[in-house]
Amino acid sequence: MSSLFEQRIDLYRDIEKVRNSKVISYLLGDNPNFSTQIAKDVINFFGETLDSLGSVPKITLVLYTVGGDTLAAWNIINLISQYCDELEIIIPFKAQSAGTLMTLRANKILMTKKSVLGPIDPSINTPLNPQIQTNIPNLPPQPYPVSVESIREYLNYAKDELGLTGDSLAKVYTAMSEKIHPLVIGQSIRTLNQIKMLAKKLIDASKVAYTNVDEVVKFLCSESGSHDYTINYQEALQLGLPVEEINGDLEKKVNELFNNFSKELYLSEFVNFADFLPNGSSEGHFSISSGLIESTNSINYSFKSTGIVRKQLLPNNQYHIVPNFLMQSWTKNEVKK
Repeated sequence: MSSLFEQRIDLYRDIEKVRNSKVISYLLGDNPNFSTQIAKDVINFFGETLDSLGSVPKITLVLYTVGGDTLAAWNIINLISQYCDELEIIIPFKAQSAGTLMTLRANKILMTKKSVLGPIDPSINTPLNPQIQTNIPNLPPQPYPVSVESIREYLNYAKDELGLTGDSLAKVYTAMSEKIHPLVIGQSIRTLNQIKMLAKKLIDASKVAYTNVDEVVKFLCSESGSHDYTINYQEALQLGLPVEEINGDLEKKVNELFNNFSKELYLSEFVNFADFLPNGSSEGHFSISSGLIESTNSINYSFKSTGIVRKQLLPNNQYHIVPNFLMQSWTKNEVKK
């Protein structure tokens, strides 16, 4: 039986025939225990993958992500665009936050009925952020992400809804500054302005005739209400994004592809570490993928979490399954042609 990777290669080739393009995929899992985000550590892998394809008329990027590092997303999508005359992006299900930012460089965004994009407003996470205590034993307090839109709405509420002015408004700002470091507030505003600039540059580079670029960027950055807001095909179309609904044979292939990589990335599954214990054994090894970079050149890169899982006996004669993570890194895999 062929591996999931080999099955995906066949599906990529089918999509290439339908779209008359070369396919690259960037698939990042969002399982709570094994999530992976857009990051700069993959740029070299994209370079190697693109070099193996060479410059081509058209690239189809298959993208699944809930987001990540904004500048990494900017670097990756600009790198891909240098290897093709036309760039389109297929969204099997999610391309949110920094993933949505990447789609703004595309000449065309292909979406199914279940595909969603999302706001690109940033959250700042630095050592100066407010700290919150977790419920995880021995884990120190963690920085709480700060959104510039939350800061803005807090101040707008004080001004517009409560009608505060002068010293009263100053006291509200002072109280906020005591909870959120002023440098974090400044960095959040600076980051929002940077994302607006990047979004406009990507739209301009796409050569797509947007009706109103400022309105699109404004909606994605601030007017969508919250970072969890989802934008489906119909709303993306109304917003003015260059979207095309996937249907027919292509829809079938994209759904097959989504079901395939969902299995490998545990997208809709609870990870039961007991499954990694050999029968009758109290110790076993696990290796779980949570990120993939692939093309049809029979080579893929996967982000793997590996470690040891042990069964420990508790005082009440119950067993507790304890995973011990040894390594998390990208690895290169190859299927013999």
